[in-house]
Amino acid sequence: MKNIFKYVGIIALMCFSFYYTKEAAEFMKKDDAVMKQINEYASSHNTKCVEGYITEQGVVLGINGLIVDEDLSYSIMKGSGFNESLIKYKDSPCVVNLENNKKDYIIGGNPSKNSVSLIINITNGKSIEDIISVVEYKNVKVSLLSDYIFLNNNKELVNKLINNNYDFLYKGDNDEDLNKYLNSLRSIDKNIKPFCVNLDNNNILEDCYKKDLNTIKTNKIYKNKYLSNIRKNLSKGDIIILEESSSLKSEIGVVINYIKSRGLKIITVSELLK
Repeated sequence: MKNIFKYVGIIALMCFSFYYTKEAAEFMKKDDAVMKQINEYASSHNTKCVEGYITEQGVVLGINGLIVDEDLSYSIMKGSGFNESLIKYKDSPCVVNLENNKKDYIIGGNPSKNSVSLIINITNGKSIEDIISVVEYKNVKVSLLSDYIFLNNNKELVNKLINNNYDFLYKGDNDEDLNKYLNSLRSIDKNIKPFCVNLDNNNILEDCYKKDLNTIKTNKIYKNKYLSNIRKNLSKGDIIILEESSSLKSEIGVVINYIKSRGLKIITVSELLK
């Protein structure tokens, strides 16, 4: 029995010593000159989340904040002094975000980002390379909406565009086609997580949710008169779908010029919804 008490006492002493050592280390870290400088830097450089909102049609996502990871920054600078270039950051996520809202349609990006996304809905693929050439010349990025057939028939082009940071998005209305689409994309990049797009009020939301994917739904879908329609309806945070055609090939340049003239950036869907 005495031995039991002895061992219990030793264990208790070890636990107390560990706790005391940890608390002492934390106290010393807080009082360290480097940590104080990191705290001061963080107080003027942390950015808070710009929260999104939920409507009957779907959600407009928030923009995650970015805050200084004080502990990681300190562990890197400890012993060498404060160095702004070694500051490390971590996300400060909003409540309305991609992870929390996979069961909801995404209807737009946060207006405070002052940006829009153009999605080219690929029909037959005959004009897409010419459209991309204009997009590249204008120094912007668009997102590309396709089915798995286009991916399989244009592997070299798709691989090139993915490597150049273009988004590919899924259009379809059944789980079998979605699986084929994901298999095609992931043969190029195994970690890719495309967005789904609801066209014609199909029921793809549930299928995409089961695959851990988000689904976009927008009422700004234009099959012709692209510039005229955008002039009437352009807003910050828009997700705009333009159907591929020979007309779009000749008009995409003026569409891009007009959007830029309104002071808006044109970025991919993944960037808009980040």
